[in-house]
Amino acid sequence: MSMKIFFEIFMAFGPIVIGNDLDSFTFAFFKMPRWLRLFELEQRIDEFVEFFRENKTLSEIKAIRNWLQILQFATTTMINLHILTCMQIVLCMHREDYSKTWMSQKGVD
Repeated sequence: MSMKIFFEIFMAFGPIVIGNDLDSFTFAFFKMPRWLRLFELEQRIDEFVEFFRENKTLSEIKAIRNWLQILQFATTTMINLHILTCMQIVLCMHREDYSKTWMSQKGVD
């Protein structure tokens, strides 16, 4: 078992464990390592396809690769939107009129 699985568990559940004491800036830094791991997805897809290469036909391998690339695109898009949202909150919090915004009124720290 790889240490990466423990890293992923920590990145996924760490903010939940910390709870309400976690501000947006710290939460964004919690997500940065996950964003950096997105660059490993293509390598993981190649390893996955290589594992099945001996037992599948060429068309089945292409179908598996296409499905994984769609999954990679969806995952990358969701994580990028999440990171951008966190960063937008951090940037908005440092505005002079932040106390008048809807985020401040809803208690976003």
